[in-house]
Amino acid sequence: MSHNITSFFIGNLRKQLIVGISLITSLMMALFVWQVTQRHQADMITANTNRAIALSQNISLSASTWLASRDYSALQEIIQGLSGYPDLDYAIVLDLQGQIVAHDSTQYVGRYLHDTPTEIKLSYSEKTKGSVDVFNPIFLGKQPIGWVRIGINQNTLTDDIAQTQRDGMIYTFIAILISLLFANMTGRYLTRRLNLIQDVTNAVQAGRSDARIQMEGEDEAALLAQQINKMLDGLHVRERKIHQLAFFDQLTGLSNRAFLLEQLDAALNKAKQSKQNGAIIFLDLDFFKTLNDTLGHDIGDMLLIQVSERINGCLLHHSIAARLGGDEFVLLIEALSSDTQQASEEAQNMAKNVLQSLTQTYQLNVHEYNITASIGIALFNGATESRENLLKQADIAMYQAKKMGRNNYRVFDQHMQDELNAAADLEKQLGKAIVAEEFKLHYQCQVDAQNNIIGAEVLIRWYHPERGVIPPIQFIPIAEETGMIIEIGNWVLSQACAQLHAWQKNPKTQHLSLAVNVSAKQFFQVDFIPRVEALVNTYHIDPKHLKLELTESIFLDKLNEIIDIMNTLKKIGIRFSLDDFGTGYSSLQYLKQLPLYQLKIDQSFVRDISIDHSDKIIVKTIIAMAKALDLNVIAEGVETEEQRSMLLANGCYNYQGYLFSKPVTLEAFEQLL
Repeated sequence: MSHNITSFFIGNLRKQLIVGISLITSLMMALFVWQVTQRHQADMITANTNRAIALSQNISLSASTWLASRDYSALQEIIQGLSGYPDLDYAIVLDLQGQIVAHDSTQYVGRYLHDTPTEIKLSYSEKTKGSVDVFNPIFLGKQPIGWVRIGINQNTLTDDIAQTQRDGMIYTFIAILISLLFANMTGRYLTRRLNLIQDVTNAVQAGRSDARIQMEGEDEAALLAQQINKMLDGLHVRERKIHQLAFFDQLTGLSNRAFLLEQLDAALNKAKQSKQNGAIIFLDLDFFKTLNDTLGHDIGDMLLIQVSERINGCLLHHSIAARLGGDEFVLLIEALSSDTQQASEEAQNMAKNVLQSLTQTYQLNVHEYNITASIGIALFNGATESRENLLKQADIAMYQAKKMGRNNYRVFDQHMQDELNAAADLEKQLGKAIVAEEFKLHYQCQVDAQNNIIGAEVLIRWYHPERGVIPPIQFIPIAEETGMIIEIGNWVLSQACAQLHAWQKNPKTQHLSLAVNVSAKQFFQVDFIPRVEALVNTYHIDPKHLKLELTESIFLDKLNEIIDIMNTLKKIGIRFSLDDFGTGYSSLQYLKQLPLYQLKIDQSFVRDISIDHSDKIIVKTIIAMAKALDLNVIAEGVETEEQRSMLLANGCYNYQGYLFSKPVTLEAFEQLL
């Protein structure tokens, strides 16, 4: 039954309006009647209280003489004279001890009351709803001699309130009838116009965002219709803005990561059904940070916008471009060939077109700028791939492209993932190797023109407990990337100083020097200078026998800081050798400023010196330049007597290479002495 009642009202505004107005009218009238009744009752109580107080005061004045003279019969007559007083419950005269000396009911005369006030003053209280109890002291002059107690009941009050309530119910019923008639008429008028509004809202809900309410007039319904139309217009605009914010990059207008992932999910499903391949092309600009640092982020943003436009110009059918953030972009290509090899070629052609477009000169305000990009490609066919793995694979391939020299692309294959996993595993084990002291130093001798050993270069080897000896080429790049090279380099430096200390005790070895490679990260540590000074002092070594080898790449930045560090260490006797000279940032400008002791000719020039005329000229030029700058020269990678002879003939008198010894353990090196 309750369901039938509920369904009767739900969905019918007119019925709801009738019931609502009737309920509101009923509640309002009931509240009004209640307030009137309460106010009337309060007024009656106040009137009763005032009547009781006035009556008690009159009796107090007329009873004082009779009470003082103990003429209790006269007092009783006074009290009995009140028998016709309206609503009187009782009238009592008491002495100060609380004994009743006069009472409208004579059987109580002579008894005692124990609830008389403690203070001699007028007091009253409401015993029950509308019933008042008054105590009024009786004075003879200023001396209190007794009490008058008056009680007034609520009989008349109750009758008056009941009549007021009956009148209120009659008026309430009349008001409800009137409100029902009014609500019915109003409801009929409103529902016709509101139905128009409901029709439009239903249409909007169904997807017709262009639906609007057609209603004339200036009443509330018409104004409501106008406001709803304005709201729908605003919502339509906001909906487009929200969609733009949610799924598109605000700088470039390309799709953002959220939209890309949504589309990628759909593409994977399509590829699974159609058996066609697709591809993710992950693009990262090369050296974009340099542009931001030199020309500012505004110019950087301008470049990103132009890059986005060029990427858009390369898009094919069934492909989208997205900006992940910073200088990273992703192209999603669908509907490639079902043949994996052909699909790979199609994706690579797209990558080539993008690279070719991006390498064209950019006009950034007054600046002309050229930039390249590195691209990674990952293919998919919807079989087992997840979107996260696809993006990861494309990212891995992109970093392979960067390692290959940038401005290039690479297609992901499992070998890349295996290499990455192996590198991650090696990184984990490398951290343990430092703690477990699994590193050892090998020594490759350096000789003079008479083949006398004048020192050695220390080269680190990793003696893995399971994999055996791991060469530096495998773990040094990981150490550089993770920062562990600092701890490893400090250990090598400490071991070298300890060995120099040991050699200084022996006259046969005290002339030997050790060359130690120092990485850029280690060199720029704030504690590098004090660490070297502390090692020199701790092991009491002759600092001229410690030779720190720096590669040319370290001089790409912070040249003044480098010179300051080198000069500080040179003052205590440390010597510096420039390793792999001629293969990196070779510049006479910085070369003449550096406090170097030695140039080390790179083995790439020494290897073919006997057959390559260009290498011969380069080596000869390096030796001549070193002499002009008063620098010592040593050649590395010397493997044949012919190479040594040609170096000697051109003025190079120090050598290092397999002709003399490969890198060996300390014990084997000392046997060479």
